[in-house]
Amino acid sequence: MKHKTQIVFVLFILILFSLPVSAFAAIGDIVIREVLFNPSDKSDTGLEYIIVRNRSSENINLTGWDLYPSDIGYFTFSSFSLSPQGEVKIHLNKSGTNDSGNLYQGSTSANMGDSSGSIAIFSSTTHKDTIQAFVRYQKPGSSESKTWETAASDAGIWQKGDFVNIDSLVAGQVIFLSDPNNFKSSAGWSIKTLTEGSSVATSTSGADVSGQEPTSDVNSESWPTEPQIYANAGKDKTVIVGADVYFSGQALGIEKEPLENARYLWNFGDGAIAENQNVKHIYQYPGEYITVLDVSSGKYSTSDNLLVKVVPNQLKIIEANEEFVKLQNGSNNNLDISGWVLKAGDKTFKFPASTFIKANSALMISFSVSGIKIGANEKIELLYSNWSAADSFINVRHVRHSVSNISNTEPTTVVDLKEIIPEVISTSSTQAASVITVEKNDFWGAGKWWGLAGLIGILSGAGFLFVRRKIV
Repeated sequence: MKHKTQIVFVLFILILFSLPVSAFAAIGDIVIREVLFNPSDKSDTGLEYIIVRNRSSENINLTGWDLYPSDIGYFTFSSFSLSPQGEVKIHLNKSGTNDSGNLYQGSTSANMGDSSGSIAIFSSTTHKDTIQAFVRYQKPGSSESKTWETAASDAGIWQKGDFVNIDSLVAGQVIFLSDPNNFKSSAGWSIKTLTEGSSVATSTSGADVSGQEPTSDVNSESWPTEPQIYANAGKDKTVIVGADVYFSGQALGIEKEPLENARYLWNFGDGAIAENQNVKHIYQYPGEYITVLDVSSGKYSTSDNLLVKVVPNQLKIIEANEEFVKLQNGSNNNLDISGWVLKAGDKTFKFPASTFIKANSALMISFSVSGIKIGANEKIELLYSNWSAADSFINVRHVRHSVSNISNTEPTTVVDLKEIIPEVISTSSTQAASVITVEKNDFWGAGKWWGLAGLIGILSGAGFLFVRRKIV
């Protein structure tokens, strides 16, 4: 009996080592490579597909994984492993014979959306906390499809609110991951036209994957590439709510040369869009917005994005006189005030381009630079670049009025200037309250006169009685 048990154990070990070895996937190992969701102007049924790629240097067992194409339903991988650098095409809403490079979902009752949609991959049929890859596409102005976006954002594999802009996509074109190292945002995705006879790299399924070697280094990508153009939306910005924000895009051609006559489409992330190379926009509410620039020229298109952090206005005028104007940035961010304006009467000063105020710091603008002098009780305004009011300040001089020469130890009364000269009180929320101090005598300073008068009265009365008694 003992001998038989040992034989069974040895056979078990041999079988175990003869099975294909598959690694557990890390984030970024399995990515969505290409999506065709609008193959025809007519019926899309049976023509849509999604290509999935293994970017790692190990076999990855996808058995039991789920693929979610929006509007269609889940596709579960059955007994399938993907080789290093291998790809597999999943044919949606179509039946066929599975092989090493093609899997078929079978018939379903719907197709993917042509104007918006999302695709997600999960490492389990239990989808909580198992999302591995994600992409969302949308045509600006269409209804949003955000299924599993929050889970992707929480997992750090997609930027919430971001999407691949398909405004320029026509039927028969695909979205594809043109920059595999930037799979977490729309910046890594592009649009291209399919060529005749195009196919995916074959993968290996089942037991055939054992002994396979990586076809390329894990840090390199051997994906087929075609000429592409490039877009640059600029660096991330921190701006103030209600202020004009200027955006300037750049388009480069296939040889990285400046691209003329390109189309520029901006999506500011708050529902607004604009078309032009150089645009401006006003954010009405604080928050963080992903601004996307889409560039297209002929059959080529690409995109880039930047993060815009919009903060409440904490830039104030805290002092102004005949020598300088002093601004204070009360926020924790460096602020761009390019194009902002100081205005006093008919005098104005416009801050030049690339003017920044450091976080929690002050900026002093001298009269020799601005040409602005603020005399007593004169007003100065700080205006956004669109000339709407950001803050104002009145140079109210402090006044001390003495009513007697008394000791400094005597109490004083503080009187608010609003009761005396309300028309000169500043509208600035940051201006210190102006006050006037009026010194006064205490109660006993006035009482001594009453005491002296009383004493004189008593003495006068006593003298009157004394004289009368003498007469009598």
